[in-house]
Amino acid sequence: MLGLALVRFGRFDEWAAIDQRPNGENNQAMYDFATGYAALKLGDHMAARTIAGELRQLAKTTMARIRFHNGADIVGTLAGIFDGELA
Repeated sequence: MLGLALVRFGRFDEWAAIDQRPNGENNQAMYDFATGYAALKLGDHMAARTIAGELRQLAKTTMARIRFHNGADIVGTLAGIFDGELA
């Protein structure tokens, strides 16, 4: 996903300009993670905390799968990484 690459290389302003959320819970979780991480790095802590809460909630409720992986594990990992960054 492009968003994760932009975030990985610190191009937060470019990511913040992307506003088309993809389909599918797992893709949306990755989009939200990138959006929240960019918000955090750009100083919008309230938006980042809101997105972190949404990721934690999605990790509890998703039934999606990525190949043979449970989507809850993938989303939960994203939420955990993001919670660590917030701390």
